Amino acid sequence: MNSSAILVFTWAFVALVVGLYVAFIVWRVRVDRRRKAAEAGEGLGASGHEPPRSGISPDRTGRVLAAAARIAATQAEPEPVPDPAAVPSEPDAPSVFAGGDPAHGLADLLAGLVLPLDLVPSPQETTRADAAEQWTFHSQAPLPEAVLAALSGELVRLGFAVQPIDAWQVEARRGTAVVRVATHPDDRPGAGGILADVWVQPS
Repeated sequence: MNSSAILVFTWAFVALVVGLYVAFIVWRVRVDRRRKAAEAGEGLGASGHEPPRSGISPDRTGRVLAAAARIAATQAEPEPVPDPAAVPSEPDAPSVFAGGDPAHGLADLLAGLVLPLDLVPSPQETTRADAAEQWTFHSQAPLPEAVLAALSGELVRLGFAVQPIDAWQVEARRGTAVVRVATHPDDRPGAGGILADVWVQPS
């Protein structure tokens, strides 16, 4: 067997191992959710009151997403405000989300999202050049692929068609909206874990 064939088999084996690990992480998350749901069901039968839903509650999810929006807003560079008297009147500029659906902000697009793998909002170091709006999240998960797979599953649940771009990035489409997710190790000193950038592209 020549060296090229050995190299191909080696990379195929590495890809298989990574794929199996990602599948295991997703399976483990789903098993934990089912177990929590079963425990909640037993609690309902014992007390006669409806227990809290498993996973992150809608109220907490809303607060987390709102916090991410605030972080993104505070990091946006302020633009100078022109003097209205000195600027001639012009027609309104078209929205970057033109295409018949103005509700293409991340807060609207990700409504109902349940953040997996203990993702929390994180200050973003840089804003991607093709981002009309960007949020950044942090997780202590061990692999970027695990975070990407879990977020992709949530986007599919919200009705997006998800296509992989590479091992650490996907593109999700719903109607005219285009959302991208990219994961990468958090290289900030003393941080560790994984960062997930979620941004919406102009239509």
